[in-house]
Amino acid sequence: MAYRKGYKFHGNHYSIPDVYTHVTSHLRDDNVNGAQNIAIIGDSKGGIPGQIMFLEDPEDAKEILKGGDLLDACLRAYNPVTETKVGVELGGADLIFAIRANNAKQGSTEIYQTKEVPAKVGEVVKTVHANTTGKLTVGGTYTGTENKTYKVVITSEGLNDLENCTFNYKLATDEQYKSKDNLALNDTQNATNKELEDGVTITFEQGKYNKGDTFLIPCTAPVTESEFVYTITSKDYGEETNLISHKLEDGTSEGTKRLVVYEGKRDEYETFDNLGGCFSIKYTGKEQYAAMSITANGKGDSIKLQTYIGKDEATAIVDLDIDLDATRFKSLKSLSEYIKSFENYETEMVDSANSELTVNDLDFYEKENIKEEKPITAILRDLTKTLRFQSNYVEAEIVNKEVSNYKNYPFTPLNGGDEGTSSSSYVKFLDLLSNYDIDYIVPLTTDMSIIAEVKEHCLQMSKTKGKERRMVCGLGKGITAGGAIQNAKKLRDARVQYMGQGMYDYDENGEIKLYPAYIIAAQHAGRAAFLKAESATADTYKGIRPEFEYSDLEVKRLINNGVMFFQQIVSDYDHKTFYPKLVWDYTTFTEYDDPLLTERSTGAIADIFSKRIRKELGKMLTGKLTPFGVLESARNKVLTLLKDGIKEGIIVAYKDVTITKHRDKVNIRYGIAPTLVTNFTFIDQDFYLQDITL
Repeated sequence: MAYRKGYKFHGNHYSIPDVYTHVTSHLRDDNVNGAQNIAIIGDSKGGIPGQIMFLEDPEDAKEILKGGDLLDACLRAYNPVTETKVGVELGGADLIFAIRANNAKQGSTEIYQTKEVPAKVGEVVKTVHANTTGKLTVGGTYTGTENKTYKVVITSEGLNDLENCTFNYKLATDEQYKSKDNLALNDTQNATNKELEDGVTITFEQGKYNKGDTFLIPCTAPVTESEFVYTITSKDYGEETNLISHKLEDGTSEGTKRLVVYEGKRDEYETFDNLGGCFSIKYTGKEQYAAMSITANGKGDSIKLQTYIGKDEATAIVDLDIDLDATRFKSLKSLSEYIKSFENYETEMVDSANSELTVNDLDFYEKENIKEEKPITAILRDLTKTLRFQSNYVEAEIVNKEVSNYKNYPFTPLNGGDEGTSSSSYVKFLDLLSNYDIDYIVPLTTDMSIIAEVKEHCLQMSKTKGKERRMVCGLGKGITAGGAIQNAKKLRDARVQYMGQGMYDYDENGEIKLYPAYIIAAQHAGRAAFLKAESATADTYKGIRPEFEYSDLEVKRLINNGVMFFQQIVSDYDHKTFYPKLVWDYTTFTEYDDPLLTERSTGAIADIFSKRIRKELGKMLTGKLTPFGVLESARNKVLTLLKDGIKEGIIVAYKDVTITKHRDKVNIRYGIAPTLVTNFTFIDQDFYLQDITL
């Protein structure tokens, strides 16, 4: 997801700098941190597949996920309950680690070149010393399949004729020369029709050559009608990206382009004007002919700007010869000012020029007339950089920058956007979550094999990886009490909660919808994350009514087998109003009468203390010399954390805090009496006779 600037303050995200206040109706110091973290994995209509999206609030979820089970689950996790116990706050998830499980595809459009250009060996672009009289000519027919620029360099010392000269050559993009040894020009096969590669030949004419004389030979591969220049691709994934369309037209400034993007679902437009605008150049001297070329390196980067002046094209000579070195010219403005510093040249910057553009981004030109003002542009590189940071909907990728002609086109839709299929395994998603402190994971699936993967992940992370976490799961719709019991038995563990039924509630359109059990599992995970060590038993959950009303026998069997479910309770104030109450916040572990294993809230206390102790003592002890004083400090830290637990009300007592050290091993032991949830309250009432005497 995109990075969001600003801060979250009392449940609201603020991105505009200002002063904000929050007033509470009571004063207390309960030393309670924010809600625990939950991860939800499932299918959605938006978001990048297979990546963690950090969702801070419901608006984040709506903007990024757009629809599907994953969005439904997140929204219910943020707002899970409508009523709770006296002294307990309403609330749900804070930060959700969401992962889109369906391998959705992006929508895209291929922008094609509209003309065929044959293969070409370009004119030699030379950079030579003033007293060099030799000349390099090229011939042959270029047979390469991609654009290349060859670089030929004189390597012999001093000023020499052909008999004493050596040279070497390479691709402009390569570091190493093609020949291991320098080639001597006193050998005819090196000096005349020497083939470099792909049919390109060079011939050195008689004359003097200096060491360092350089000759660039740009070679352009043939372009066919099937070759395209760039793609416009959606930033999001899924079938809804096919509702995005775009068009290209002339920009406001001469030589520039304007891209308009239309998002059909939201009926929103994005307009990016004056794309590619850099600066204009004009020759003001007396020569009858003046032209400019910008040469490429065969990989899409501009590497040289040259101007030619003379009586005509045939007799013109190089006037300006500028290497487009981004380390020398830090900006396009610095290049423009440099050209302007020469006599007979005028340049003017475009006010809207993109400051992200460099001299290597310029478009390519071949002997363009500069007797009149000529705009120099960087259209494709500007397009890619502008869309990358400014567009909410699309981005561009260059395929063949060197042959583009930027022809306008009408509104054209993206295509190919697809929801894809849901992943048959969540292992790769769980691996992504391994590095994070996650407390609850919810798989939105009816596939028991995937649910088993998540269970195994939670067990391994809790036992051997030192990152305690729990799974809350459920299946789909229409699971009978018997089916739910069988599923719970398969998943039986103290770190697993199984939701046995779905919930009817209103959807975003105000229609009654049956949400499957795995969505309600996420709803419960959001509540559990908020409560941490408190229990959700008897909380009223957001919904109209549970999917099923069970018989007394079914209720007993569901409880005995660790299946979570809701009962439809009639309101004390309106007998026509009902609400779903969670019967019991327990795990699927039913073999022993041990609250640590069966009560989710009691197990959460153990996880909370394990994480706190590990975090604090790891900084104090691991990899550190530990004399008596350090060990005493570690023991005091444990005592402090235990006392804090009593203040928070999550433990009632502790005892026997000991610490021992043998070689490089420290053992710490203590006893904790956790605060246990009250699930049953029994009241005896005795009626007796009382004589009345007046």
